Amino acid sequence: MRFASEGYLPAAVPAVTGLLLAPFFGWGFFVATLVIAALVLAFFRDPERTPPADPDAIVAPADGRVLAVERKENGHRLSRSPMQRISIFMSPLDVHINRAPSAGIIRDIHYSPGQFRAAYADDASEVNESNAVVVEGEAGSRTVVVQIAGWLARRIVCRTRVGERIGRGERFGLIMFGSRVDVYLPIDVSICVRPGERVSAGASMIARRGGQSGVN
Repeated sequence: MRFASEGYLPAAVPAVTGLLLAPFFGWGFFVATLVIAALVLAFFRDPERTPPADPDAIVAPADGRVLAVERKENGHRLSRSPMQRISIFMSPLDVHINRAPSAGIIRDIHYSPGQFRAAYADDASEVNESNAVVVEGEAGSRTVVVQIAGWLARRIVCRTRVGERIGRGERFGLIMFGSRVDVYLPIDVSICVRPGERVSAGASMIARRGGQSGVN
């Protein structure tokens, strides 16, 4: 199993602490800290994913449960036009690696400091700490992916830079310990998921170019 590099230090802390304190608290204590270290490292697991063969498929940017699918007349503040928003909630048990829903060039990245409310709350996208990434496709259409910190999350990682080209399903970051990702899609794509469904980053098709919008 592959793990994100950001996970090694948090996992090492309980393991090293247990080793140093084992002479005082016993080797059972050390074993317990190793279990904790393994659980922390498991949070940063990074499995390989294969996007759908359909070239028009738009994939999920995160693992988790679809919270909402809705039309946003004003889009996102980085792309002020009517768009469709899909919100995905990631529990602490989900894989937290984030992936690009479609291929394109990174046109903008905007970090917003904020609160750490529960990520599934309706207003979390407005008040919580977040990081928005704008991906422009070949036809000029824009997709906005917003990483939103939750009440357990205290760090958003974004590995890409403005001007870089990113492939569909390619890793671009992660959010630590319980969070949410909102993806804003062009109004003319056909939505393929409903609230309550579970999706896998880089593998599950959440929308498709062409056809009629699935949001009323």
